[in-house]
Parts: sequence; structure tokens; C-alpha cells
Amino acid sequence: MRTRKLYYENPYVQKFEAKIVKISKKNDKITIILDKTAFYPEGGGQPHDTGVIEGRNGIAHVYRVLEENGEILHFVSIEGKFEEGEEVIGRVDWERRIEHMRHHTAAHIVWGAIKRVLGHEVKAAGSDLTTKKARLDVFIGKGKRITAEQIREIERLSNQVILENRPVRTYFISAKDALERFPDVELKKEVEMVRVVEIEDWDVNFCGGTHVSRTGEVLAIKIFKRERISEGTDRLLIAAGKSALSMLFDAHNTLQEISEIAKTKDVKNWVISIKNKLKDAEAEIEKLSSKIYAYKLLRHLERIERFGVLVMEVDCPKKLLSEVARAIVAEEPNAIVILGRKDGGAALVGAAGRNIPKFVNVSEVLGEIAKAIGGKTKGSAEFAQGGGPKGEKLNQALEDAKKILKAKLLEFTRQQP
Repeated sequence: MRTRKLYYENPYVQKFEAKIVKISKKNDKITIILDKTAFYPEGGGQPHDTGVIEGRNGIAHVYRVLEENGEILHFVSIEGKFEEGEEVIGRVDWERRIEHMRHHTAAHIVWGAIKRVLGHEVKAAGSDLTTKKARLDVFIGKGKRITAEQIREIERLSNQVILENRPVRTYFISAKDALERFPDVELKKEVEMVRVVEIEDWDVNFCGGTHVSRTGEVLAIKIFKRERISEGTDRLLIAAGKSALSMLFDAHNTLQEISEIAKTKDVKNWVISIKNKLKDAEAEIEKLSSKIYAYKLLRHLERIERFGVLVMEVDCPKKLLSEVARAIVAEEPNAIVILGRKDGGAALVGAAGRNIPKFVNVSEVLGEIAKAIGGKTKGSAEFAQGGGPKGEKLNQALEDAKKILKAKLLEFTRQQP
């Protein structure tokens, strides 16, 4: 016996009378089948309803609802006793249901806006929803992304449709008629009858979910996140109904609090100013950190006549490596420095002080030792950097560098009068 689906006849039914057709128990899970129900079963990206079934001698808490072969299975935990054939009252958790309806309708509204902003060649790549948010995965084409400006326009159009309070119609027609009337809408599986969800002059889709009857009931739509999930496919996370309003109110309140702290109404420019100051401060901290690290390394400087050589592996952050080398030769203009760091592979940097003879070319030395780590370098006689994948060969590369530099500097000093 197929269950009569009250949620399709009227999605606003919250309380209904029905008869128990069957009670089953399998693996400690109890299911109740009614002759009719307003409880929506999970499917089509929409979660199931919850609520209670009340009988003469008990109450059943509905925690999951599924459809199998036209029968709606209510998974329940029972307090008391129920019998097959008993007349019962079902009560749907309305707060949960209405938020599902709002988010499901919101997804259709946003999809209509997406096609208008991005073009009708875009494809739906997946969707689902909860009481708090809806998700739309949109294939827009390889190498393309949905821009922030496009998201703002999609959001603006969506909320305009809400303000216009357009009718949302749902009805069943044959699959043949549906494809003839709406050739641009994809039918994902072969069925005899298709349920059409039509937002007046905005969007048409084949969908089995529950929806509000007018767009105004969605209340508001906020696209609060965009994610890249694969090449050419972006994911939009959407809040509607109470979630959207709560998000907007919270954002406004936070903005007011920041305005009070900053003692300005121009919060945007204040934040930009703070960000720029923070960027400058971070740059200054990096500069100071480089100098501090450089001073620590200077004690390892080896003297070759009047010159200093510093070749060693270090563990300073990769982004500081170049600045540390520059700081050392700024402090010691008679020094030449080559530093290495393991980071999966190996990173190298070299710098020569202003008094180092020109024929001791840092770029050439670095290029020679980079062969050992399977990499290459670029730069000038005074500064060069590079790396390679063979981190385990870094120590050997640095030993080779030390030998090369010492030999070159000794050769230079012998040639001096």
C-alpha cells in the first residue's frame, strides 16, 4: 500500500490524523508506516522531517523518515504502546520544516539569478540543504571563477525576487510533457511523472522537495561563502530565512561595535588603515628578526686573511633566509655568505659584502653547488638564490661551497702585492 503524501498536497500541514498500517522492528530499529503522512522523507538534497506520532497509549518520536517503494517509513523511538490499525495524530517539527522549505526555495531563486548573471550555459553540479544553509555547486567552465562582483549581483537579484513576493507553484505532469514544455531543464532519471517547481517568470526546475508558496516567505538570502571545489566548479553557501536574518543582524551589530571602538563611522577605511599599519609592522618585525638572526650567525664567521666566510645550514624561516644573508654582509662588508635550509628539498641563498672581490661571483658558486641538490639558481655576483629537490644532499653542497670560496679568496690574497 502506497502512503498518501500530504506534504505534496499541502506542505503547510503541521498536524494530521492517520492510521497505522504496519509496525516493524529490525536490528533494534522500529518503523511505523501510516496510510498518509505529512512527514517528508529525505531525498533530493532535502533532509527528512522530525516530530512525533501520538496514539491512545503512547508517543513515538520520529527521528528519521525514508521512502521505500512508495511507502513512507517513520523511524521512531516509542514511549508506551502502539497497535496496527490504530488511529494516531502526527505532528511535524514545524521550525525545522519551514527552514527547509525556505532554504530549498532560496536555492531555486539563487539558481535563477546565477543563470542571469553567469549565462545559461552554466550547469548545476550538486546541491543540498539544512535548516541553517543551502549549498549550490556550479560548473562555470574550466579556467573560470565566480567573482565577488558577480556574487553581489546574484545576491541582489535574489533578494529582489523575494521583495516581489512571486508565486511558487508546484505540480505533477508527465515526463513527456515536462520535457516538451521545459526543454532546457535536465531530467536526471527516467520517471513517468515529474514534479515541477515554478517560480513565476524566474525559474523552473524538476524537484521533489517542499517549498514555500510565495518567494516573500524566504525572508532574505545571503551568499556567505564561495569555495573552489574542482577545476571550473565553484560552491556557493547560502543562508535564507531566520539564518540569513540572524547573519545580517549579527554583522550589523558587529559593525556598530567596531565603529564605537574605532570612534569613526568610516569603518571600511579605518580597517584598511589598520591593515596597512599591520603590514608595515610585520615588515619591520621581519627586518629586526633577520638582524637578530644575522648577529647570532656572525660568531660562526671563518676568517680567510682579511675576508670572512660563512657557509652553513640554518633553521630560520624560509621567508627570512634572504634577509638574514643580506643583513650579515651589511654588518660585515668583507664577508661572503652562503646559507642553506631544508624544506622538503633544499633552499640556497648567497650574498657578498661590498669589499668582496668581483671575481668571487656568488651566483656562479651557488650555481655550481646547486647541481648537487638537483636544482638551479639565479642572481648576480653580489646576491643569488635557488634550490632543488634533494634536501639530503644539502650538507655536501655546502661543504663544496666552503671549499670553493676558501680557494678563491686565498688565490686572490696571494695575488695581492
